[in-house]
Amino acid sequence: CFYCYKSATCHKSSLQDQKYVINKKSYFELPEIVYVFSNKIGALFWSPNVLNILGYTPAQLSNDPFLWYNSIHPEHKPNVDEAIENSKKGITFDIEYKIQTKDGNWIWLHDRHVNSHVVDDEVIIEGLASDITKYKVTTERVGKERDKAKNYLDIAGAIIVALDIHGQITEINRKGCSILNVSKEEVLNKPWFD
Repeated sequence: CFYCYKSATCHKSSLQDQKYVINKKSYFELPEIVYVFSNKIGALFWSPNVLNILGYTPAQLSNDPFLWYNSIHPEHKPNVDEAIENSKKGITFDIEYKIQTKDGNWIWLHDRHVNSHVVDDEVIIEGLASDITKYKVTTERVGKERDKAKNYLDIAGAIIVALDIHGQITEINRKGCSILNVSKEEVLNKPWFD
């Protein structure tokens, strides 16, 4: 009923009885990947949902314990490396990064620190990783549409102002700033009707 793993240090030392335990009952019900990672020997454990998210079975990842780490996008590896290093100091992390799936697609993961153990210079991290690709794609699309809308506002030949429910200015176009002879920063979050 429990999955046990040992750190690389435990394998090499006389501390053979030192074990870290994960309760299977809880990780089978989560949509995330529950994982355990050692900076010395790679990934030690993955919940079955790794197949749904990354396309690899736990057995395939066992054959290449650094496959997950090596699949992280090069632009995002420094953030992951920093999170691993900070875990040695007891600092938790909550990061997002791109990772390549088995079929070659890039997805976004939201990776959260749950717990860590430090033995000598080895850190063992227990974490949860969620696929947030849909959220990231939607956010990017909304941002592009917002930028397009701002461009349309800026080419208009009249004052265009957006107000919140309290009458505070949340957006003003260039023409509006020009006619009022103010900078955007001077009027944003100020009341329009004063």
